[in-house]
Parts: sequence; structure tokens; C-alpha cells
Amino acid sequence: MRADRVRRLLAIGMMAALPFLAGCLTARQQALLLAQPQNRVFDPAKADLAIPPTKAYSLLEWDRSGAQDVMLLLLSPNARLEKRYHKVHDLTLFIVRGTAVVTVEETRYFVGPGSAVFVPRMTAYSVTPQKPEDGKEVAQVAALLVFTPPYDPLDAFVEK
Repeated sequence: MRADRVRRLLAIGMMAALPFLAGCLTARQQALLLAQPQNRVFDPAKADLAIPPTKAYSLLEWDRSGAQDVMLLLLSPNARLEKRYHKVHDLTLFIVRGTAVVTVEETRYFVGPGSAVFVPRMTAYSVTPQKPEDGKEVAQVAALLVFTPPYDPLDAFVEK
């Protein structure tokens, strides 16, 4: 039974690759296929969420696909991502671990795992770890940041 499944999967893979291998696709179509991002699954239980001891927060590249960038923000319990904005990028924050207050302009949102916050370009925001409602200690915050278009570090403007 298992060998049969493997043979079927190999046959499906070969059929999918056949137009590519046979030269039926133009060079442009081949380049587009090769440029497509690989399917990736972010599992917080398996991810390395350690912040270097010398830093209050860390921004790690997770996936770059051409249309958007996904990055992982790690924020230590006693740190704060200062108020900032982006002129070119829209940003979506998906909270993966911990609880935080995300301030968008003057509105404060109490967020936890599973929450998402959309921040349009030219909109100031900040992120501050927060004590959870159940009274536990303040924990590290981990959030996936989706930048559209792809992230450019020169487009982050910190407000004073």
C-alpha cells in the first residue's frame, strides 16, 4: 500500500514537471514558476524564538516572495517597539505568542495569540508587551509581520 502511494506521488510530480522539462513553457513562464515562493508553515512551537541577550527586540526574516515580506518580530518582556510609521508599506501584525498593547495612532488594542492588527502606510504604531488578563507575568511577544510591498529598512521612520 505504501509503495503504491509513493509511485502515485512520483507520477503526479512527473506529470506536473513534464511541461517544464519538455520545453512547453516559455523562458518567462519558467522564470515565473521558479520565482514562486515555497509553501512554508510557521509553527510557533517549533520556531526558535530566542532573542539575543544584547537586544531588546529582534526582527528575523521569515519569507520573501516578491509581492510581500513576512518577518518575525521578537520583543522581550521589558522592551517596547517605539512609535514608528512606514511611508510605502502596509503592515499586518499577527500575534503568535504573548500579549501586547498595539497602539495605532491614538487607539490602543489589547492583543494576544491569534490576534491580527492591520496598519496602513503613513499610520503610526507601537507595540508594548503587556501583562495578560489572567495575571501571569509579562512574557516575550512574538508576532509575524507581513509587509506589502516587500520590506525596505529605509522606510521605517521612528516618531520622537
